[in-house]
Amino acid sequence: MIKYIGVLILICSFSMGGFYLSSLKKRRISQLREIIRFLNDISVMLRFSKKPIKQMLSDIYKNGYDSLSFILDVANSNGEVYNSFVFFAEKANLCISYEEKQLLYDFVKALGTTDSEGQTELVMLYKQMFSQRLESVLPECERQCRLSNSLGVLLGIFICIILV
Repeated sequence: MIKYIGVLILICSFSMGGFYLSSLKKRRISQLREIIRFLNDISVMLRFSKKPIKQMLSDIYKNGYDSLSFILDVANSNGEVYNSFVFFAEKANLCISYEEKQLLYDFVKALGTTDSEGQTELVMLYKQMFSQRLESVLPECERQCRLSNSLGVLLGIFICIILV
């Protein structure tokens, strides 16, 4: 009886590990979509509003950008941009890749350095880059999510077969 309970616990734990890896990949997709939506809102604000960047960011965050709220903290910090960006990005628990974090850092660093037309073009450029990243990641993510789920369950069953 205890052997069967142990087998069941092993299968469940490995399955949950696979499901967790799958949820991380799905969270990356949702965060990329949120970044693109954020960039779109910034471009609209730049076109139709003459507010300073910090004021625009605080207005935009009222629309519900939970995982990107650290950008406002970085904009308000007076220290070195990279150190504060790394600190706040780790605190926000982003699931995006290193290259995507680097793109986001470059965007934050360039934010507020040119006139409104230059800022609008900059935002559109980064929106296009993040959209390309999303398009390239979507098919891969779907395949990897199924693979993670299946491997978690199969690995649990395999280890139980070996132990029993």
